[in-house]
Amino acid sequence: MLSVFQALICLLSVTATFAEDLPEGASTTKFYLCQAHSETYLGEYKFRDFQDGASTFMNEEGVGLWRHASFWYMGPYNVWPPKTEWRCVVNCEEGRDEPPLTGFVPKSRADADLERPTLQLTPCDGFSEL
Repeated sequence: MLSVFQALICLLSVTATFAEDLPEGASTTKFYLCQAHSETYLGEYKFRDFQDGASTFMNEEGVGLWRHASFWYMGPYNVWPPKTEWRCVVNCEEGRDEPPLTGFVPKSRADADLERPTLQLTPCDGFSEL
């Protein structure tokens, strides 16, 4: 029979196996985008890096969410500098540690009719986590 100490060590090792290896201060929040003007924006956004004192997030297609000068932006993050296609600077709380779920507007007025991204904290129907 296992002692309490042995059981605790076993539980901690199993928990560590399933925990993601994130640096100190990184957000563990995952965001999901289920409907968008482009399929490259869809899916799960996980911690990627730090910028402007906040966690950045990226999906498998290289689209990211990042904070710059206290406001949140969205677009291709697999290039440098990141390409802003959506931003949340009007009617958005300045200095948030994590991106807002709504409020993103297109950078270009020519894209004003595109479906605006709306993030959520629960996985999308049809997407699964491995």
